[in-house]
Amino acid sequence: MDKTFWERCPVGTRITPYIIFDSIYHFSSDRDSSSLSTFSKDLLRRFQATRSMWALSFHPTMMQGWRGLPEAMSTLSWTSRLVFLALTCPYLAYGTIKLYSMWIVYIGWSLLLLTINIPIRLFRQSLLSVGFVIWVSTYRYPLFEVIYPRQLRRILQKNSDAYSPLAIDSRSIRVVRLKSGENNDAIKCELVTGPLNNLEFEALSYVWGVSVKRYKVQVNEKPFLITHNLFTALRELRLTERDRILWIDAMCIDQSNTVERGSQVQMMRDIYSKASRTIIWFGEATSTTPIVFRTIFHISNAASHEKEKLLSSFRTQLHVKSIKEELDAVLRHEWWQRVWVIQEAVVSQNVCVQRGPLNVTWRELSNFMFFSNIICYQQGIAFASAVQMLRASLHEDSKVRLSMLDLVERFRGQSATFGPDKIYSLMGLVQAGQPSLLEADYTMTPEKIFMQFTVSCLRCYGNLRVLGLAANAELRSASWCRNYSLNIAGVEESRPLHGLPGRPRPYCASGNSSLRYHFSLEYGVLSLFSLGMDEIVEVAGVYRPGATLDTVKWSNFVDEAPPERKIAFTCTVAADCLTKPGKQYSPSEEAAWIERYSQAVNNACVNRQLFVTRSGKLGIGPWNLKRGDNIAILMGGKTPFVLRKCRLGEKRRYISEFGIPGDAYKLVGEAHVDGMMYYEGNAEERIKSGEVRIVPLHLL
Repeated sequence: MDKTFWERCPVGTRITPYIIFDSIYHFSSDRDSSSLSTFSKDLLRRFQATRSMWALSFHPTMMQGWRGLPEAMSTLSWTSRLVFLALTCPYLAYGTIKLYSMWIVYIGWSLLLLTINIPIRLFRQSLLSVGFVIWVSTYRYPLFEVIYPRQLRRILQKNSDAYSPLAIDSRSIRVVRLKSGENNDAIKCELVTGPLNNLEFEALSYVWGVSVKRYKVQVNEKPFLITHNLFTALRELRLTERDRILWIDAMCIDQSNTVERGSQVQMMRDIYSKASRTIIWFGEATSTTPIVFRTIFHISNAASHEKEKLLSSFRTQLHVKSIKEELDAVLRHEWWQRVWVIQEAVVSQNVCVQRGPLNVTWRELSNFMFFSNIICYQQGIAFASAVQMLRASLHEDSKVRLSMLDLVERFRGQSATFGPDKIYSLMGLVQAGQPSLLEADYTMTPEKIFMQFTVSCLRCYGNLRVLGLAANAELRSASWCRNYSLNIAGVEESRPLHGLPGRPRPYCASGNSSLRYHFSLEYGVLSLFSLGMDEIVEVAGVYRPGATLDTVKWSNFVDEAPPERKIAFTCTVAADCLTKPGKQYSPSEEAAWIERYSQAVNNACVNRQLFVTRSGKLGIGPWNLKRGDNIAILMGGKTPFVLRKCRLGEKRRYISEFGIPGDAYKLVGEAHVDGMMYYEGNAEERIKSGEVRIVPLHLL
């Protein structure tokens, strides 16, 4: 190395290709071109020292140090030229080959990795997609209605070979005679037909379950396909010494016969109330099932002073993972989420819960849940409370009066394999004198059943309360009708305004005006009449669970507002459910009022937005409302509704056919608007006198 190189690169400098290129460039620039022979030797020596072809092969193109090479070589002798070419060309060729070889190896490895990585990623993505579809189908839509409709129809059609015709106009049912056998024997059954009042049987309450693989049993000496959950139940319930008579909906009703299915559903209440015992099946037992069931039995039957001691002892056992998982399996079982089981648990006289060979009574399980609510799950406790309340409501002297709409609204978050069952399953719980609104009809599509139920509610109750259930769960073809197949209650839904606790008086936004409507099942259009409209001009953020008025910045709307505006804001966000009396509060009373007010705000505002109308009114409405939406007071409506203008499109023929003018809207949801919740005066008289002009509109 020459002096210039060491001056540019002192000891300790990391040698990089750039430094070598730059050094070579300066070296060649400082030398006289006639000293090409010396330069060639130095270049060779440097290459041998660095063991790198980069400097030699890229120097001519990157550093442009050899531009004058042809001219310089013309001054050399032929011997010098040959020596130079002999020294440099082989190394240049070697460097070029090495460079391209490296690129070929790099590209080859990249292609190899891609050929391995891409299929793996595609396979992983496919699994995720399938899992997502299954999740959506299970929790948002009935699985077989989305993914396996043909397979389900094939299975039901195949199973229908085991049935003989059942008289539809009689009160006859089928029961299953489960033949005796050992645990490993094939399951054999026989269907017995007879009048309901003359049969003695036990009823099974269970979850059908989503099962791609079907299990085969023998029914009337013919193959019959059932789900895994039912298969394990039959295997466990089978006796070794005698036959057992059971009523099981999946086997006793020809599920492929829609007419029979509808008539048998009408009898479900009588079937379960007639059963000598109803067995709630919670699946196969594990090694820790005896511990959990023994604890449930002892705590529920213990004296009051012993219960807490037993519960404390059980809490220490919950640190064992297997025991905690077993308790979860019982208290978070899918059975709690199904809608059909509500009627089964309510009307049955004798109910037990069985897991494997072990069982406890329904009373023991519910008592355990009520007492140990700290370690139990609120869904199960709420379910048990609802069952207890519904049992009491069925007595003639009960003060609890629940309509069909009350039941559907309360249990709208429960699941059902077939969407309309979320309505049909509750018809048996309607009290005497209350209309059930529909008859079970499985020949119609779910969408038409949902629309007919909604219109039946309008006709029967004379108000628009049922329209409030459609928000965020509407049918695609009718925004005013809820899609009851969806199971999203509590996720994106807000609490219905009419059901908020603490209201001093009921809402009556349309006063005493009677409901007027026109409905077309063919077009899916509901025509109503408006008493007045306003427009949303400003919206705030969505009040999500766990939020406060400060975190969503709703308070900014009234920070500098006059006292009247602040009072309106206070009443609006609590939906008039809590008003502060005029008296002076003590500090403790003030703290208690603030706590109650915060709870009232959470009840009213969760999953809702604050908005301001063009007339300056404050209100809260659905989380998905937007600027430009309209606030309408509809005849027969207890609350105002948020509407979004749209085009009639293909449904324009509805207007021409029925001759009802008006604009088209999509229903967004109900709203609470300060100054619009309580109509002052006689609305009907004002309409008749022409003081108030009603305007027709169409909900699509």
